[in-house]
Amino acid sequence: MLSRRLILILIFFGICPSVFLPLHPIKQAQANDNVASAALEIVAEVNTHRMSLGLSPLALNATLNKMAEDQAHYIESLDFRPENYDFHKDARSEYPRQRALRYNWPTFGPDPRQIEVGENAGLGSVQFVMDYWRKSNLHRTTMENPTYREIGVGVVPHEYGYFIILMFGSRPNTFPPLFDPERCLLFTANEHHTSSRGQWIQSVETVQLMSLDGTPITEPQTWQPQMLIPASSGYQFSVVLREDNHEIVEQVDLEAVANTLVIPNTLPMLETGEITTRCVTDTPVVAAAAPAANEAPTLVPTEPVVVVEATTPAPPQPTVQANIPPASTPEVKIETVNNASGLNPATTEVSGLVNVNRSSNLQCREYPSSAAFSLGLIPSGSTITVLGLPGARDERVGFPDGIVIEIPDYAAARLGEGIELNELWLHIGWQMPEGTYLKCWVNAFYISASYQGKALISVASYLDLVQRGKLDFIPYNVPGGPSD
Repeated sequence: MLSRRLILILIFFGICPSVFLPLHPIKQAQANDNVASAALEIVAEVNTHRMSLGLSPLALNATLNKMAEDQAHYIESLDFRPENYDFHKDARSEYPRQRALRYNWPTFGPDPRQIEVGENAGLGSVQFVMDYWRKSNLHRTTMENPTYREIGVGVVPHEYGYFIILMFGSRPNTFPPLFDPERCLLFTANEHHTSSRGQWIQSVETVQLMSLDGTPITEPQTWQPQMLIPASSGYQFSVVLREDNHEIVEQVDLEAVANTLVIPNTLPMLETGEITTRCVTDTPVVAAAAPAANEAPTLVPTEPVVVVEATTPAPPQPTVQANIPPASTPEVKIETVNNASGLNPATTEVSGLVNVNRSSNLQCREYPSSAAFSLGLIPSGSTITVLGLPGARDERVGFPDGIVIEIPDYAAARLGEGIELNELWLHIGWQMPEGTYLKCWVNAFYISASYQGKALISVASYLDLVQRGKLDFIPYNVPGGPSD
């Protein structure tokens, strides 16, 4: 059965626990313990996909949850064949935009046609459904619509896995802020509805953090999709979004599940309801748990004792299991250079900051895989130089312009074709405090990189720099595997 704590979390998000109870208990008994997690997991996958494209992540919304749940219940109650049934039509033969009006979803003006909602439906495992949506132009367009800022989910167990309904939407003058408790980042969305105008913010121009008593925490700054939380902000504050004379105030509680970004790394916290972070310093709190699906940072104790690497929980079983090269313990090769100035000797202009918990370090791997030997630990906040991406150039075939890359753990995948940012590895250089210049591989998810003042927030942005000759593909060897 579902844990009581997880049921309470789902109720808080507006997700009705009854939607997870199967109508065919004999067939679905083994799925009961997993369907609640699947609801959050599918949202995490959608947010990861959107963020890899530079789009704003989505916040869970109770009304959209109710719409998704009701539709999932209705479809599950039918004796249907998936291949010939319209998942988007309800008992009244209404489609999502018509249904949204019955649920009092706000419109952009008096015209009921000016409503921002969309719906995706799928049947199978979470990974299978996500893969299908990515490959389907219609579903991918809905999932990648920049207008949407909120999301609702309905999940019902099925003999094929799960029947999943996602409802997407946005409302005038509503920009739910989302907090990443590991990377200390606050995400805010902007308005992309353009087909009508009215008394709402058309485009957020500035954003400012204020204490609850109205004291400024930051100066007004030009809106960006993400910003670092100041350590002195406290756990509760306001986000003020402005355009000319329009002003919207959104409340934030860094320990609240409602303000927590739903991505794979935060799922363990969301499922327990205990949101912990070291991003603010007014009172001591417990550091966040290690990520579930990405390269995990390692907590380093304050005393000089032996460092023990954090164990990363196993990710959910994918539809197709990739072959992961076995870890090895080769001789560590570190380049030592005479660099008394402490400046990075590399000539590349692509720089970055290690962006993990302030009490953590980032693993620096021998080759681009979490199974690779760790060459060292890079402290949070350290400046690094991005040297390239994993792979090699081939003048005969490839994508694009004759470029072919091979990524361990993602057989036959090519950069720019379905690779998410948290699946991308970077070859970097780091000037160690003692003067040694270390070259190694790190997960791009934990690097805040930029080029000429422009943030690199997607796989496409890194690929663009390769095409422009600012980065290169770096060949590598996996110990025990074939040579380049």
